[in-house]
Amino acid sequence: MLKKLKSRVGNRFVTRIICICVLTASVMIVIQSLVIALYVTKYQQRQAIDSSYQVLSVAEEYFTNLYNKLKAYNTQLYKEEMVRYQVQLFARKEGADLPADRVRFQKLLSDQLLKSFGSDYDALIQANYYDLETQSLIPFYWTDEVQQRERYVELAIESAEQAAQLGAAKQRIYELPVLSDDAARSTLTLYDFVRDPDDLSHVLGVLMFHYAVDKITERLYSMGFDDDMEVILVSQQGELCYDSLHNFSGRASEFSGKTPTPGVYTMDGVQVVRYNNRFGFYAISTIGKHALYRSVYKMLLFVILCTFAVLALLIFLLFEYERRISRRMQELADDILKIESGRLDVVLPETKHHDEIDIFAHNLNEMQRRLADQLESEKRGLEKQRQLELLQKDAEFYALQAQIKPHFLFNTLEVIRMRAVTEHAADTAVMVRLLADVIRENVNRQSMTTVAEAVNYCEKYVELFSYRFGGELIVDFQVDPPARRCYVPTYVLQPILENALTHGLRADMENPALSITVRVQQAILELCVTDNGCGMDAEKLSRLREKIESEAAVNSSIGISNVNNRLRLLFGKEYGVRIESAPGSGTRVTVRIPAITSSEELENYV
Repeated sequence: MLKKLKSRVGNRFVTRIICICVLTASVMIVIQSLVIALYVTKYQQRQAIDSSYQVLSVAEEYFTNLYNKLKAYNTQLYKEEMVRYQVQLFARKEGADLPADRVRFQKLLSDQLLKSFGSDYDALIQANYYDLETQSLIPFYWTDEVQQRERYVELAIESAEQAAQLGAAKQRIYELPVLSDDAARSTLTLYDFVRDPDDLSHVLGVLMFHYAVDKITERLYSMGFDDDMEVILVSQQGELCYDSLHNFSGRASEFSGKTPTPGVYTMDGVQVVRYNNRFGFYAISTIGKHALYRSVYKMLLFVILCTFAVLALLIFLLFEYERRISRRMQELADDILKIESGRLDVVLPETKHHDEIDIFAHNLNEMQRRLADQLESEKRGLEKQRQLELLQKDAEFYALQAQIKPHFLFNTLEVIRMRAVTEHAADTAVMVRLLADVIRENVNRQSMTTVAEAVNYCEKYVELFSYRFGGELIVDFQVDPPARRCYVPTYVLQPILENALTHGLRADMENPALSITVRVQQAILELCVTDNGCGMDAEKLSRLREKIESEAAVNSSIGISNVNNRLRLLFGKEYGVRIESAPGSGTRVTVRIPAITSSEELENYV
């Protein structure tokens, strides 16, 4: 199969062109796909960065609000005199062990929380006050979800005690994440130290707000978060505080032990880092490479599938087109072989597409038609030449007798002439001499002669016939000087004169007259013979014209019919003999042929 395809591609020019076109189209489509993919990748990257900034703005604003609530609540404790007094009193142990004091203090903290938070506690699941002096824990807000989470309070107390021993920072809010593999059991604790109003360096206790991580995530997703984007919160020390996808649960953060650097990173996906100057935490959004370019991969897959489909369709259409072209070319080749074998009746097929093959077929058909016309013209020329030769032989009928023993005929005529002289018959002697001159010229004449020679011959011929009219025949030759140099076929003027002298004029008529006019008008030579005889009626003239026009009369007469047919065969149907006559008005015979004045022009007709 591969060898057959290779042979087909190698042996057909059109197939090679199609393969080159398909290969070029494939390369162009691949390059175009790569360029589009690169552009879409850059576009997706820019979109991801813009989206990351928007999401981080929301996340940072949300966590800042959580920090602000704790800081605002702690600040409010100093503003309310009664609350401040109760905090100081509880810290001095003056009533810390009494249940009533604990309940009163707990109620005071709870009411203060209600004033700060209102009815929207968001993701808060528990709020505690821990007295460092008495190590007493007073929860003043909690929900049922606290039972699902373990040890976050103990861990928060341990972290607070360690921070107090190291020296609690005044403006800082501390974070303690307790992350679990189960998002429903993960918590984020924010705590701040409560100081003695009279001595701010003295820490009395710790305010702890415990938040459910899954509730935080729900709230953030309700604000427009995307599953493909991971948002994390990292403390100033690089500790992971929150992860929207919980990918770091139970594992160390990639930022542990180092401080993140704010900025945009596109090495592996898109990562945007923002730093909160007020509370000192980092909000980081990450979109993985797979999530970022998922749409690009889908688009590339779609483009590749479409490319293969288009290429398959293109290859099918091109090879179908090649098959049709090859079939048409094969038909043309077969028809050309038929034409080459001599069949000029073959017509190459043409379609309505008017493509290159149609142009080729049309030109071949036109060439074939012209060739057939040329062959037909040559055939007609040969037939015309054959008929012309027959007419020429027929026209030389008068000379045949002279060609038989001409010396004997001339000697005999000379003996008759001498006898007429001795008998004093002068007219007879002249007639014999004229007859001898006419016969001598007939013997030596060619197929074409000049007008001057033809007129000279006709003058002798008319002089010979004038004795029939007793010397009363009036003859007028009018030949234009330019016409004398023109060539005419032999035996053209003489048969017309013979018809005029024999049939047009009678010997017993009065004042018989004959006019011969030769002139050139617009490259046409006209020879006119006019007599003043009895003429002929319309019916007789019509029969004579039909006889002259009929090709059947070619071999039946040496007269005007012969002349007319010879002229038409030689020069064309627009030339020949025209007869005009009317009863009592004589007859006019006009011969029209091309005015041939040079031997070069003469070669076209001889």
